[in-house]
Amino acid sequence: MARRLIAHNRADHGQAAFDYFTPFHFAAGFAAGVLGVSPVKAAIALTALKVGIASYEHGAGHALFSRGQGESNLNELCDLLAELAGVDIGAQIRARSSVAAAPPALAPAPALPLPAAPVAGIFR
Repeated sequence: MARRLIAHNRADHGQAAFDYFTPFHFAAGFAAGVLGVSPVKAAIALTALKVGIASYEHGAGHALFSRGQGESNLNELCDLLAELAGVDIGAQIRARSSVAAAPPALAPAPALPLPAAPVAGIFR
Protein backbone atom coordinates (compact mmCIF):
# COMPACT_ATOMS: atom_id res chain seq x y z
CA MET A 1 0.00 0.00 0.00
CA ALA A 2 1.40 3.37 -0.98
CA ARG A 3 1.58 5.85 1.85
CA ARG A 4 -0.73 8.79 1.65
CA LEU A 5 -0.38 12.20 3.16
CA ILE A 6 -4.06 12.37 4.14
CA ALA A 7 -6.17 9.33 5.01
CA HIS A 8 -9.13 9.05 2.66
CA ASN A 9 -10.58 5.82 4.02
CA ARG A 10 -10.40 3.59 7.08
CA ALA A 11 -7.62 1.45 5.59
CA ASP A 12 -5.32 4.49 5.50
CA HIS A 13 -5.88 5.25 9.19
CA GLY A 14 -2.57 5.09 11.03
CA GLN A 15 -0.55 4.85 7.80
CA ALA A 16 -1.20 8.32 6.41
CA ALA A 17 0.45 11.33 7.96
CA PHE A 18 -2.90 12.94 8.80
CA ASP A 19 -5.89 10.81 9.69
CA TYR A 20 -9.20 11.49 11.40
CA PHE A 21 -7.53 11.45 14.84
CA THR A 22 -5.18 14.36 13.99
CA PRO A 23 -7.75 17.04 14.95
CA PHE A 24 -8.21 15.33 18.33
CA HIS A 25 -4.45 15.48 18.93
CA PHE A 26 -4.50 19.17 18.02
CA ALA A 27 -7.44 19.78 20.37
CA ALA A 28 -5.68 18.03 23.26
CA GLY A 29 -2.61 20.19 22.72
CA PHE A 30 -4.75 23.30 22.39
CA ALA A 31 -6.45 22.57 25.71
CA ALA A 32 -3.06 22.12 27.37
CA GLY A 33 -1.85 25.43 25.91
CA VAL A 34 -4.93 27.33 27.08
CA LEU A 35 -4.50 25.83 30.55
CA GLY A 36 -0.89 27.06 30.65
CA VAL A 37 0.94 23.73 30.42
CA SER A 38 4.46 24.03 29.00
CA PRO A 39 5.09 22.37 25.61
CA VAL A 40 7.57 19.87 27.09
CA LYS A 41 5.21 18.81 29.89
CA ALA A 42 2.33 18.59 27.41
CA ALA A 43 4.36 16.39 25.03
CA ILE A 44 5.38 14.09 27.88
CA ALA A 45 1.85 13.90 29.29
CA LEU A 46 0.19 13.30 25.92
CA THR A 47 2.77 10.64 24.99
CA ALA A 48 2.25 8.94 28.35
CA LEU A 49 -1.51 9.06 27.74
CA LYS A 50 -1.05 7.44 24.33
CA VAL A 51 1.13 4.68 25.84
CA GLY A 52 -1.44 4.20 28.59
CA ILE A 53 -4.28 3.82 26.11
CA ALA A 54 -2.23 1.37 24.02
CA SER A 55 -1.36 -0.67 27.12
CA TYR A 56 -5.02 -0.77 28.11
CA GLU A 57 -6.04 -1.94 24.63
CA HIS A 58 -3.18 -4.36 23.85
CA GLY A 59 -1.24 -5.02 27.06
CA ALA A 60 1.76 -3.26 28.62
CA GLY A 61 4.43 -5.15 26.66
CA HIS A 62 2.82 -4.25 23.37
CA ALA A 63 2.47 -0.57 24.28
CA LEU A 64 6.11 -0.17 25.25
CA PHE A 65 7.95 -2.39 22.79
CA SER A 66 5.90 -2.64 19.61
CA ARG A 67 3.79 -0.45 17.41
CA GLY A 68 0.06 -0.77 17.01
CA GLN A 69 -1.14 -2.52 13.91
CA GLY A 70 -1.18 -0.04 11.05
CA GLU A 71 0.58 2.74 12.97
CA SER A 72 3.37 4.36 10.99
CA ASN A 73 6.24 6.45 12.29
CA LEU A 74 5.07 9.31 10.06
CA ASN A 75 1.61 9.19 11.64
CA GLU A 76 3.05 9.17 15.16
CA LEU A 77 5.30 12.13 14.32
CA CYS A 78 2.44 14.12 12.78
CA ASP A 79 0.24 13.41 15.81
CA LEU A 80 2.94 14.76 18.11
CA LEU A 81 3.48 17.81 15.89
CA ALA A 82 -0.28 18.48 15.87
CA GLU A 83 -0.28 18.33 19.68
CA LEU A 84 2.64 20.76 19.92
CA ALA A 85 1.05 23.13 17.40
CA GLY A 86 -2.11 23.06 19.51
CA VAL A 87 -0.10 23.85 22.65
CA ASP A 88 1.55 26.81 20.93
CA ILE A 89 -1.68 28.28 19.56
CA GLY A 90 -3.47 27.72 22.88
CA ALA A 91 -0.65 29.47 24.75
CA GLN A 92 -0.82 32.43 22.34
CA ILE A 93 -4.56 32.76 22.87
CA ARG A 94 -4.08 32.49 26.64
CA ALA A 95 -1.47 35.27 26.55
CA ARG A 96 -3.69 37.55 24.46
CA SER A 97 -6.78 37.00 26.56
CA SER A 98 -5.00 37.52 29.88
CA VAL A 99 -3.53 40.84 28.72
CA ALA A 100 -6.82 42.06 27.25
CA ALA A 101 -8.88 41.04 30.28
CA ALA A 102 -6.63 42.68 32.87
CA PRO A 103 -7.91 46.15 33.83
CA PRO A 104 -5.41 48.98 33.62
CA ALA A 105 -3.77 49.85 36.90
CA LEU A 106 -5.35 53.02 38.21
CA ALA A 107 -3.78 55.22 40.85
CA PRO A 108 -6.18 56.44 43.51
CA ALA A 109 -7.42 59.96 42.97
CA PRO A 110 -5.85 62.57 45.22
CA ALA A 111 -8.04 63.55 48.16
CA LEU A 112 -9.63 66.96 47.84
CA PRO A 113 -9.55 69.26 50.87
CA LEU A 114 -12.95 69.74 52.49
CA PRO A 115 -14.24 73.31 52.55
CA ALA A 116 -14.20 75.01 55.94
CA ALA A 117 -17.66 75.20 57.51
CA PRO A 118 -18.84 78.57 58.83
CA VAL A 119 -18.84 77.86 62.57
CA ALA A 120 -19.31 81.41 63.76
CA GLY A 121 -23.09 81.37 63.40
CA ILE A 122 -23.73 77.88 64.77
CA PHE A 123 -23.32 78.54 68.54
CA ARG A 124 -25.21 81.74 69.07
